[in-house]
Amino acid sequence: MWAMGIAADALTHLRAAKLPVKAVWAPEGAAVHWFLVVVPEDWRDMLPGVSSEEFAKQVGEVLFETDAMLFIPKVFLVDDDIDPANLSDVVWAISTRVHPTGRRAVSEDQRIVRLPQCYEEGEYASGRGPKIVYDTLQPAFGEGRNLHSSFEQGYPEELEQRVLAHWPA
Repeated sequence: MWAMGIAADALTHLRAAKLPVKAVWAPEGAAVHWFLVVVPEDWRDMLPGVSSEEFAKQVGEVLFETDAMLFIPKVFLVDDDIDPANLSDVVWAISTRVHPTGRRAVSEDQRIVRLPQCYEEGEYASGRGPKIVYDTLQPAFGEGRNLHSSFEQGYPEELEQRVLAHWPA
């Protein structure tokens, strides 16, 4: 339950920093080792001239200074077509939208606490280690954005309604 509280605290800090954030969520299956920071599709209008990589860095600069983030080593910056409470959506987004080595903002020498098998022993002893924000944001609409591969986003509304009208209840 405390994961919801620290996610709410993180959301408060991000909004106080005037960053366009819709939600922050700690997926239960990640054992409070991940935050998903959900941003609206029009975030570029709110942060003109800021790249997604710069946005990810700003998110890390805000979050990694908060007490709540002592427990969270990994943050995923995601578009609002992802439901952060739906683990299938989260796994799909992380699998398909996280570059293997790029588009991430690493913050070295951050305050940490002991987490199961996450950091090295020397990092635990010093209470310092790296944290990361993965930039999974898609390009803007009209600039190469990929649709979410789901029934809702993969087909026109008219076709969806026709299929659903004939789907067994």
